[in-house]
Order: sequence, then C-alpha cells, then structure tokens
Amino acid sequence: MSDGMTMTLAPRTGLIGTPLTNGLQLPGNLTYDEWRGALEHADLIVSAGPWFLVDLMAYGEHHFPTQYTQALPTADEDPDGSRQSRLKQAAWMATKYPRNQRIAGLSYTHHRVAAELEPYDRTALLEEALTERLSTRDLMVRVKAVQEALKAIDAASTPVCAADEAWRPTPDDLTDEASARMRFERTMAGRGATFDAGWVAALAWAEQLDCFKRE
Repeated sequence: MSDGMTMTLAPRTGLIGTPLTNGLQLPGNLTYDEWRGALEHADLIVSAGPWFLVDLMAYGEHHFPTQYTQALPTADEDPDGSRQSRLKQAAWMATKYPRNQRIAGLSYTHHRVAAELEPYDRTALLEEALTERLSTRDLMVRVKAVQEALKAIDAASTPVCAADEAWRPTPDDLTDEASARMRFERTMAGRGATFDAGWVAALAWAEQLDCFKRE
C-alpha cells in the first residue's frame, strides 16, 4: 500500500469510489441506485472480508507455494504485527474450514470460536449455533463445555488414589433426562462406552447437580 494511504481495487470488484485506510472516497454525483449498490457491496465486504483473506491465503499457498509468504508485511510495514497476525490466522483458518465446510448464516467469529475442536465436534456445534441462533458468547460456552468433557474423558481413564476420591458419580446416578441426553451425545459423537464416564465427570465438574438423582 502506498504512503498516500489509498489503493485501487481491480475493476471486476465493482466497488464505487476510492478505498482509503480510513474510509471510502465517493464521487459526488452518485445516483440513488449507485449509492445503494455501493452500500450493499461495502456491507458484504465488511461481513465476509475475513473469509476473503482466508481464501486468498489458501489460493496463494496452493498456486505460489514458494512465494506466498512474501505477501506478509515486513516489520517496517507492520510495526505492531497486527497485519501479519491477521494473515497468518487467515491461513490457519483455511486449513480448518475449506469453503464446503463453512456454515452459511454464521459469522466468521462463530467459526473461529469453534476452530480448535475436532472436525466432527465443531461442525455439530456450528449447526447447533445456527439452529438455536446462538451468539458467539453462547457458542464459546458450549465449546468450552465440549473441551472440558473431553478432558474429563481422558481423566476418567487415569487411575486415582482412593484418598483423592470425594464424590465420583457414575452414569447410574444420572436422571432419566440427563441419561437420555448422554446417550444421544455419545451416538452423535460416534464414541464408545468411555464417553459416558467422561460425560458424567464433566457434569460433576461443572456442578450441574440437577442432572443427578437426589437421594
């Protein structure tokens, strides 16, 4: 980008005006239809912009494998590293979400929140987020719950000393509703019996006491 803080987009983009780093310089004689078209185009760029970077980084790595890293800004061009970080994240997101694995109707941020999960788990959660219209904050809570459940599954397979055991509930301690939910999640995840112990441990860790029978 030049020191004049302007850039010219390729004509095929159809964006009206001259993009600046701090705005969009528009001609003074736009018609209503031209203005509305430019507004819709700019709105698309803002909402889908992160995915543009993802696809461009994926394209560059595929077509220019020995050169694409040269597109990353130098330290002089990007003193705080924010641009380089953004482009590197875009390249990482390209490995997580090929275009056919993105959920239409969800934001880039929704996808970023779930990106560290395994493919099956993140797809299932994103579909839930779309169906239930979850905010990114709500999705983040569910992602954390899945991560904790998986940690609990690993922990459940590790022997513990009797002195370390206070209350270690089993699947038999679940209410009928919670038990049905556990079986559903186990089936959806395609996991074996070890899933049950981890699921119960995760509920206990999260102090979801309503999921357990009361004596």
